Amino acid sequence: MTKQMICDALCGELQMREVPAGYAVHTPFAMQSGDNVGFYLVRNPSNSSQWRFEDSGLIIPIIEANGVSLDSGMRSDAFARLLDEYGAEFDDDTRELHSEYMSEQDIINDAPRFVSLLLRMQDFELLHPDTVANTFREDVENAITQRFSNIAKVEFRARLSDHWDNYVADAIIQPSSGDALVVYLATSESKVDEAVLMHWDLRAKGNKNPVALIMESTKPVNVSARALRRAMNRLEAVSVFRGDEGAAIDKLASQIGIVGTS
Repeated sequence: MTKQMICDALCGELQMREVPAGYAVHTPFAMQSGDNVGFYLVRNPSNSSQWRFEDSGLIIPIIEANGVSLDSGMRSDAFARLLDEYGAEFDDDTRELHSEYMSEQDIINDAPRFVSLLLRMQDFELLHPDTVANTFREDVENAITQRFSNIAKVEFRARLSDHWDNYVADAIIQPSSGDALVVYLATSESKVDEAVLMHWDLRAKGNKNPVALIMESTKPVNVSARALRRAMNRLEAVSVFRGDEGAAIDKLASQIGIVGTS
């Protein structure tokens, strides 16, 4: 096991240190609390050539402390589906999220997957009964539909392909020829970070699909300046929707070779 193997999985922008059970990994992505996402790479005590990812055991307790129960009802079902989607498990005794054990060769592919799961866990806080529905998503979807009708295939809340089943984008825009555009909405910090993570993962595997982020305003609610700066410096397109809706959507069109304004 080498540090370079793990660094390759997350494009090198991480810190790690050796611990008795394996490695503690500190990523550049932040939770809504402001703390950076971290995880452990733990050696199988029965087979030293196998490893698994584990969280700190604090993510679920923090969500529950904020008044969101994952024990029953809609949230419990959504939690179970998310674990199944990412091939992960939750240990009710230790309160830890963890992956299955894997070989060293699988670490590079599965590291971004586990980080993506940890980012997605924050979305459960948005299921609080007091959360008010936002029209931002609906307005963007309507604008995209109108702009790209008859000139590109559009899918909302979709995956780029079965190969990228760990990433659910807010929109996939596929022109008649060329690479599809992956679109994320900056509705939470986890969505912004997932856009950057997908961009990194695509490039690491040789894919050229552009990734775009749409913000509702210049200062999205619940998104830190650090996360936005990282997205602006890495993604192919970042646009602000409110007050300049047409230009924001035209910026998407330019990423897939569609010229002209709406």
